Amino acid sequence: MDFGAIREDGASLHVRSQSEFLDFVSSCDTICGHNIIGHDLKYVSLRNSPTIVDTLFLSPLLFPKRPYHHLVKDDKLQVDELNNPLNDAMKACDLFNDEVAAWGQLSSSMQEIYYQLLHDTPEFVGFFKQISYIPSAQRFFWGRLLNTQTDLTQLIQKEYQGKMCSHADYNLIARQYPIEFAYCLAVIGADDLFSITPPWVLRNYPQVVNVMGQLLNHS
Repeated sequence: MDFGAIREDGASLHVRSQSEFLDFVSSCDTICGHNIIGHDLKYVSLRNSPTIVDTLFLSPLLFPKRPYHHLVKDDKLQVDELNNPLNDAMKACDLFNDEVAAWGQLSSSMQEIYYQLLHDTPEFVGFFKQISYIPSAQRFFWGRLLNTQTDLTQLIQKEYQGKMCSHADYNLIARQYPIEFAYCLAVIGADDLFSITPPWVLRNYPQVVNVMGQLLNHS
């Protein structure tokens, strides 16, 4: 067993003691890493139930264009030194910062679409909490809380006009396959003939193929 982490204050740790690792991260209200939901958290029980952010799931959403992101190859971080969890942590930190920057470059409509699709999923809820994203339906306007939600179909039709089948039932797809829907939208919106869905996404979310077929069926 080997543990590595870097904190926001610049402190770093590389030890073989789980208790030392837990002491190091116990003061953090958010824990971020690459594929930690599917791997690390199966072996480590964190204290105080921190917010979890997994850069793995964010990458295909925010970097849909091939060659994808320079730090990621399929579902693995590309690191300079193998089997060094501190190095992994530093790369994951760089990736997360790039993902936050990429989120900021999205249009307000795309941010709203992704939020409506993903804010209740374990893979993405921590990200929205960490960046303190507030959808338009919950924003205050002159001291009054807006309680109307922008229709998802209207948002998608506005953002993807002419790019997808206008007869697809977006709301039904969103209810059944929200993550698959979001990944398909990312690829379609990339406007890159060489954009592909990473293999790990197809393995974990095989309905991506079916959803893409519904969205691109122009018959």
